[in-house]
Amino acid sequence: IPENKVYSETDYKRYFEIDPPPPPKETDQERRRRRRMKKPESVTGSKKESKKRKRTSNDISQERDDAAQSANLDVDAKLDSCPNNRKKQKTMVSDLTNEECLLLDDRAIKSGRSETGESLRMSPRLLRKNRCKKCALCKMRDCGKCMTCLRNLEGQSGSSKEVCLRKMCCTLPIEVKAQPAVGFPPGWTFIFGDARKASFRGVIHPPLINGLSIIAPNGRKYHSVEAAKIHNKAKVGDIDTVSLQFFAQIGIASYEIDSSHFLVGKGYCHEWTDIKGRKNILFGVITSCSRDSRVTDDVMFTVEYSNESASFVKSISNSFGCPIPSAQLIPSALAWGGCVAFERRHKSRRGHGSVVRSIDKSMSCKSWVTPDMRIEEMVDNGDGLTLPKLTIIFRGFKLVFSVKKSTKPDAGNGLFVKCFSLMNDMDASGGEKAKVPESLFLNAGELLDLGIYAPFRSEDKKHECIFKLKNYIYSQVCEEWCFNAMEDDHQYDITDDLSGDVHDLAKKHVLMYVNECGINETPTIHAEFDPEGSVHYLLGVSYNGSWKDYEEGLKQMNIKAGGDEVEVFVNYGQDYERARLRKGYSTLLGEDKKVALEEMESCETGFVQDVSEYTLEELSKCVDFFNSTFSNANLNERNFTMIDEEVKRRCLTVLNKLELCTKAFLENEVEEQSKVLGMLQTVSNILKDVVELKTNNFQRLSDNNIT
Repeated sequence: IPENKVYSETDYKRYFEIDPPPPPKETDQERRRRRRMKKPESVTGSKKESKKRKRTSNDISQERDDAAQSANLDVDAKLDSCPNNRKKQKTMVSDLTNEECLLLDDRAIKSGRSETGESLRMSPRLLRKNRCKKCALCKMRDCGKCMTCLRNLEGQSGSSKEVCLRKMCCTLPIEVKAQPAVGFPPGWTFIFGDARKASFRGVIHPPLINGLSIIAPNGRKYHSVEAAKIHNKAKVGDIDTVSLQFFAQIGIASYEIDSSHFLVGKGYCHEWTDIKGRKNILFGVITSCSRDSRVTDDVMFTVEYSNESASFVKSISNSFGCPIPSAQLIPSALAWGGCVAFERRHKSRRGHGSVVRSIDKSMSCKSWVTPDMRIEEMVDNGDGLTLPKLTIIFRGFKLVFSVKKSTKPDAGNGLFVKCFSLMNDMDASGGEKAKVPESLFLNAGELLDLGIYAPFRSEDKKHECIFKLKNYIYSQVCEEWCFNAMEDDHQYDITDDLSGDVHDLAKKHVLMYVNECGINETPTIHAEFDPEGSVHYLLGVSYNGSWKDYEEGLKQMNIKAGGDEVEVFVNYGQDYERARLRKGYSTLLGEDKKVALEEMESCETGFVQDVSEYTLEELSKCVDFFNSTFSNANLNERNFTMIDEEVKRRCLTVLNKLELCTKAFLENEVEEQSKVLGMLQTVSNILKDVVELKTNNFQRLSDNNIT
């Protein structure tokens, strides 16, 4: 359809209530005439070349050529508004050379708009010709799955190829490279940016599409179709239809609903420990199964929570994550584990439809279990330092988690666990000691919830633009202590806004002291989201469908009653590689390490340039962060007298950039002019306050024995 929408025959009939137009039939005479027109002047006698020429011409239909021509004419119509382009107005975009395209849009590309203010969105063909070929996205391989890649492979794009939708050059403005989002209402666009700029420690969850940003007509960005639907319920259509059409455009695997799956209709429960150490539990039912049509192992389930159960948890909740949704998408392992836990809790493990009886060793399973009792306190470690200590009672064992010097070289403190049996001194009725397990017992797939890692305060949940700003100010140190939140545009950050170090409340919990394991070691701590969106650390060995790997992990964990203290480790995944590079224990070698260091440096230097692409709402958030953090009133309240010289330099750099961007909005925004004027005045006042600050290392005047 000319409006950049794609319909199947069934959808076309449903939307337009008519049959789709038939493909144009070409007579034999017209086909021979077209072949003669395509035939080159010099024809060799090679059969191989003639067959190749014949195969290429058959793939190109006249209808597709007309569609490509009309798309290019739309781009030319927008470029006509530039006076510098009048000599090129009658030239097809697909016929221009790379140098001509650069001359054609040199002025427009820098701003993304013509002299009349109209947006100059480029077609995929023009985007390919104007790419820099040096940035991270330009150096990527074509995905081979998106609509433009498929058109290139089939020869439908003509003589000039189109850019892969996942390789939109980083140097081009958003207004220029944003493409219409198929399935969304008119005005909605999308881009693919460098995923490494926004990739921090993540929790294994229904994954987001790295680098994807869906842009609403008002300029707000979303990183998933679900997030766009939540914030625009009336504007975005049916979520399944939109996802199907949009994912087909960008080449993401399409999911099919499997209503006949064994788990559909089964009971589900999930238990966890809240921020105060209390046990919470949710009950629900598995309502649907989504299976990837191309990958059989990729299965997701939708669980619908009971209203009574969810409302009771909400009434006592003190979480700073997000409200419990009525329905949630969960991975296959968590669905199987939740159904098994439901049957164990209700003692309904018998019968033909039992989940416990149907599951086998080849099925991945994950089930949360909570302690019977727990207490966390601050204790003296004997060296004059006060450090946290966690004691847990679970299934007849006492687990004591304490903070000591790590066994890893140059890793600082680490978290150790020692196991005690609560039944060793008890005699059975026959006069013999009661038989108890020698080590901590967890069923396959069970993970013991140790508590919340983040967030502890409302300030720990930051918008993505604010966290990037703070991370830049403190030289990328903050990303060592952050996690991606369940909401795609937020981060969990447990560092202090004025120092960049871990804040005092997080230091009172043992989980922040967990170190990362080696590349060949099995992690005994796992990071997961609870239904409220908070990040938890779970103790145990994950079960991924291999009994041999599970037993090997148990041997490495080695938590025995009365045994030695064991240090526990976590694996933060590939997204933590930048922190590993800074700390000096990266697993990358040779050329890969060199490339990663260059990318890390470019990400840091490119942040200030990215500020110019912020929306007015994002600029306002950044200004509010500066106003609440570096104002004289806050500095006096927190007893901070000096600021680090590098932090001051970076603050001034960002503030000057914010001032320029705010002035640019002041020239364009008419409706919110008073708001922009207030932002500009606030930025000017903060600039004066930061300039007057003394530079030195941070000095905290208040007494604090927590290190």
